[in-house]
Amino acid sequence: MEKEYQISWLKIIGITVLIAVVIVLICLLYPKKDNTLLTQQTYISNITLMKDAGFEYFSGSHLPKDIGDSERLSLDEMLARNLIVEFLDEEGNSCHTQNSYIEATKTMENEYEMSVYLSCDNKSDYIVTSISNEVICTDCNVIDIDSNKSDVKDDEDEKPVYTDNNSNNNHTSSNNSGSSSSGNSRPVEIIQNTNVNINYVDSCCTNGNNSNCNDNCLTNVYHSVQFDSNGGSFIHTQIVKHGGYATYVEPYRYGYEFLGWYLNGVKYDFSTPVTEQIVLVAKWEKKEEQKPDEPDDETFIVDFDSNGGTHVDSQEVVENGEVKKPQNPTRECYQFVGWYKDAALTEKYDFSTPVTSDMTLYAKWRDDGSCDSNVYRVRFDSNKGSDVATQWVEEGDRAYEPKDPKRDGYEFVGWYLDGKKFNFNTRIYEDITLEAEWDREEEKYNKYCKVEEDTYYSISYVSANKDKWNYSWQVRFYDLYNVQDLKVVDAGYLTTTSMYNKAYQESYDKGIVMVGSTGKYNVPVTSGSMLKEHSLKSNNFGFSVNIPYYTNGYWYTDLSVNIRNYNNLSPYYASNLGSSIYFVPFYFNVKYTNLDKCTTDKASNRYKYDDYEIVDTFWR
Repeated sequence: MEKEYQISWLKIIGITVLIAVVIVLICLLYPKKDNTLLTQQTYISNITLMKDAGFEYFSGSHLPKDIGDSERLSLDEMLARNLIVEFLDEEGNSCHTQNSYIEATKTMENEYEMSVYLSCDNKSDYIVTSISNEVICTDCNVIDIDSNKSDVKDDEDEKPVYTDNNSNNNHTSSNNSGSSSSGNSRPVEIIQNTNVNINYVDSCCTNGNNSNCNDNCLTNVYHSVQFDSNGGSFIHTQIVKHGGYATYVEPYRYGYEFLGWYLNGVKYDFSTPVTEQIVLVAKWEKKEEQKPDEPDDETFIVDFDSNGGTHVDSQEVVENGEVKKPQNPTRECYQFVGWYKDAALTEKYDFSTPVTSDMTLYAKWRDDGSCDSNVYRVRFDSNKGSDVATQWVEEGDRAYEPKDPKRDGYEFVGWYLDGKKFNFNTRIYEDITLEAEWDREEEKYNKYCKVEEDTYYSISYVSANKDKWNYSWQVRFYDLYNVQDLKVVDAGYLTTTSMYNKAYQESYDKGIVMVGSTGKYNVPVTSGSMLKEHSLKSNNFGFSVNIPYYTNGYWYTDLSVNIRNYNNLSPYYASNLGSSIYFVPFYFNVKYTNLDKCTTDKASNRYKYDDYEIVDTFWR
């Protein structure tokens, strides 16, 4: 009997385990499907997002012009205008972008009504209409929307349509069995324009004035909870069922600490039931400016060249710190003497010296006489580079390759012996000297030329047949002559009857002006003929010249001349012109680059050449 009892318990345990496994498999293979109405919060949030996009878009020129007119914005256009991000239904499918839209209707002057239509690709397909601010069946009580399962459609080809006529509050809905009157219990979805409440309302009133309402006909009300982040990151509006609770979210604002959400100046308690639309405002406190961390003390690297002895680790030492004296290295047949500052081993290092830069210390050795083998010297000629310590190598051993020396403006190539690059695997049987080879680093150079300023002189002429009172006659000057002996006469300045003229430079072969007490002005004219004589009477005219400028291939200047004794100016006859001309000297200053005064220097020395222009750049 005892054996049978034990077997029965084993069977019971086995059957129990088997049943549990079967239940788990069933749950995994056939998960429970949530058939609630389009997942209320997701659905309501999508409606609200479209509504918010509509409020943003429908303003100014986008609003309908005349009463009764409507303007429509499809979900596809909302996405294209970045007014909304693409959303999905409860099973992850996209909603219709053309069949879903927002419509704004002008109801009266300065008043508009906005409707939201949403259609999604799944078993839960909806067209939802928002009506105006009128509250339907205000005496109705609140129930749970989940109890109305009739809003879920089974046939994908059929869509329940809920409409509301705002003028008389008579409601109709189309369903699988056809249309029914306002007594039908299927709900109409209402989105109110002003307070963003979303109401699920039964058509419970039998007339259009909200009277004779059925007490058993109930409404499910939702409220919006808006978040004013007060300069912080954007927080989406939450749609909360009447009597439900808002979800705490925390915004971010650079340089501030978030203190909480406030309602009417009082910190909001998120355990408070929501019974109306509310706007929560973020409160911030500016953080104290954090002073930047003090920079770490600068550190330097101290290397140890043991000159053939055992390895000694480098040290990192803070600025003005001291090097910690390491354990003495060892070397066969030699006695350690100490650490030296230079590779030539002439200056012993004092370990109490403050460190102010990177450096290398060199070990010095003394032959202790314990070895009979010959020792040879390997010297390093750095060829104007930094010092490299001499090595002492036993006969048949190899020298070790030291750290590369440094030389300003040059790149180290290698160590050479008798013109050939030295191989440090070579065994040493005699004293040798290795020489450093360098390649000059290229550097940028500029050619600098002096910028100078000179006074240039010219002679202009006036034809004798010009009327002295004619304000339009031109004065031409042919060339710039750097002739210091030719001076401008300081005569009377301009009067109110001054004649203003434009002077310009013409193309011709360059001539020479020769000056002297009895000399002649040798000036070529347009035809190439020469003046034969001259007589300038400085008492008979006066003039002034403004600073010239260059444009369109010509020099221009405003030249004002007041000829007091016009007829007393000496004429100059040019045979091929057939007329007399009168000459007036004047001058102006010109800056130029003197290519005869140039120098070549490094580009880095540009600051030395403020009065020079760079005319060439090269590397060498």
